Amino acid sequence: KFEDKVILENLSCRFPAGKISSLVGLSGSGKTTLLRVIAGFENPDCGTVEIDGRCMDSLRPQNRKIGFVFQNTSFYEHLSVQDNLFASLRNLDISDREARERIGRISEQFRIDDLMPRIAGSLSGGEGQRLGLAKAMVRSPKFLLLDEPFGHLDLSLRQDARRFTYDALQELGSSAIVVSHDHVDAQLAGGPIYFLEGGKIVQSGEWNELYDSPRNSVVASVVAFQDPVRLEGEMVENGNSWRFKANALDLEVPVVRERINFRGRGNPRVATAFFRPETIGVGWHRQAMEDSKPWKVVEIYRREERVFATVQNENVSIRGLWVEEELPALKDNAVVQLPPDGPILVEGDLSLQ
Repeated sequence: KFEDKVILENLSCRFPAGKISSLVGLSGSGKTTLLRVIAGFENPDCGTVEIDGRCMDSLRPQNRKIGFVFQNTSFYEHLSVQDNLFASLRNLDISDREARERIGRISEQFRIDDLMPRIAGSLSGGEGQRLGLAKAMVRSPKFLLLDEPFGHLDLSLRQDARRFTYDALQELGSSAIVVSHDHVDAQLAGGPIYFLEGGKIVQSGEWNELYDSPRNSVVASVVAFQDPVRLEGEMVENGNSWRFKANALDLEVPVVRERINFRGRGNPRVATAFFRPETIGVGWHRQAMEDSKPWKVVEIYRREERVFATVQNENVSIRGLWVEEELPALKDNAVVQLPPDGPILVEGDLSLQ
């Protein structure tokens, strides 16, 4: 708790050894606080922190043998970049030769080899973040906590720093926990993902699990390459199963029961369904197709090797994968086909129905 505000509540999780786990969620969800509790910078009001079966509660941060990369990078501003790296190795039982080899290798990997003579206080934000990562990795840590470690880097440096960090951790067999707003950081880490919302872990699992079957609309929106398509409609009971009928389309699709998230009790009726754009098909309007309502193409864009189209009908817009070989023109008539396996999530509030 912070004053009267609960930051983490009834939270219990186990991070596997030798894996790079990820904490993902919106700002203020408790990710950094959880990292600081594990490191020993914050004391929980109740509960314990264990590493390799040993209780850490009575140990100061410096005695927990945990590496920490802060969001706001910490280093000795009055020392050179090279001296900062040597300072990180000061308490390790290694020879001068090994120290120089480690520093040479790490400085090259994180592209700071040309910055070695520079005073650390004169570095830019991105340069300082690379130094912070290098300071942590040069120690060959067995357990590392990283708080938004790639946040201040531009795209190319971010990709390189992420690859070097993850590769080095995997080569060492280290355990790590990465906090990030970017779901790609979590996806490429390869380990389990823990999604925090309001100080609680609302879903955990492999990246594909969160992507294909998000627990709620917040998870669906954050763990996404594109914002999900939201369609209003109603739930239709079909024996022991449910189908979703979109208001804007003369179509019904099945709904996997595990993908239904309703607040309150009773039989759901009014609902919002969420679809991944790449699962929605958009093509030329032909009368023979199931949906006879023509939509107008209002946007065409590429993502990687695929073409997507945004279509509009009255006040409803839908983004989907263009399924025809020939590209459309703006204002062309189009038709929409929802995925046969239904939405990734259906939400509603029964108390309002």
